[in-house]
Amino acid sequence: MFIGVISRGKSVKGYLEKGFLEVHNLYSRHEELVEEMKRRGYHHSSDVEEKWRTAEKLGAIDRQKNLLASYSVSPTFWSFSTTPIIKHQLSIQT
Repeated sequence: MFIGVISRGKSVKGYLEKGFLEVHNLYSRHEELVEEMKRRGYHHSSDVEEKWRTAEKLGAIDRQKNLLASYSVSPTFWSFSTTPIIKHQLSIQT
């Protein structure tokens, strides 16, 4: 998603400022997802240009913000979580 958005000249400034995007990791993250798709038996057909492998370091993921944002988007999913660490992290922030 982000590679297409950036390639079309759209701004990802908000994602960068909020700690939701690391441009320099888009290529490796894509490759990880491709391997996972193959492992699960899915077909993959969207290659990423080699130039993304050496993208400039830009952005830093804020893991706590991402955890809280994903909870606010899908609390039903998190209600089924039995992972004590995640529940503990959420209880600290709420």
